[in-house]
Amino acid sequence: MSFSSQTKGELARVMPSKKCCMLAEITGFLRVAGSLRLAGGGKFTIVASTENPAIARHYKTLIKEYFGSNAGIEVGNSQMPGKSRGNYRYRYSLVIRPDEKSSQILRETGMMLIREGDEFLSDGIYQPIVRSKCCKKAYLRGLFLGVGTMSDPKKSYHLEFVLNSEHVAHDLRKLIGSFVDLSAGLIERGEEHIVYMKRAEYISDMLGIMGANEAMLEFENIRIGRGLRREVNRISNCDNANVD
Repeated sequence: MSFSSQTKGELARVMPSKKCCMLAEITGFLRVAGSLRLAGGGKFTIVASTENPAIARHYKTLIKEYFGSNAGIEVGNSQMPGKSRGNYRYRYSLVIRPDEKSSQILRETGMMLIREGDEFLSDGIYQPIVRSKCCKKAYLRGLFLGVGTMSDPKKSYHLEFVLNSEHVAHDLRKLIGSFVDLSAGLIERGEEHIVYMKRAEYISDMLGIMGANEAMLEFENIRIGRGLRREVNRISNCDNANVD
């Protein structure tokens, strides 16, 4: 299992203790992993997809706990080539239909807003959801479980969020920057907007902020080991140079 998958597995076991944090985490995940299908009568079905069944089950549980909605889980094949049967990964889609409170969920997560009596779909991070520090942490966890990934720290230090929305990307940078001594870069990769971190201390802090404490400790152990090896190599090279 990759370090990124291991981290997501740990985060998918985190259950927020506060209702506000439940809503924040649900909102973060749906914002980046969700899409809408017309269901007739001006209503929508929410579909949020992931290749990790534990993540799908986690949000099914959270949505049931917070909204009392019994979301379904549909299994299909991902378009991304993989190692699973048929050379495709399975994709697990969380499906919330109108009779399971999809309209209420859209409103409370700020994905659907009202202006001058008319409903419209919003973009960006809905700021009322992330006013408190605990909710910011929960929101980041939802974003990472939706579109986050990180490299194997034994090879390199890199954590990123792959976003389709430029507005969400800019809002995410601001959200990350609201934490002391933390910042992230932003680049475009084709039509995608990538919010990323390459500094080891930032990545370690981000893991802790999101609640991946086991991953953070393992990351730090690997980081210390790499640092010691570099120092040993440096001393060895200096000794060899002095001998020469």
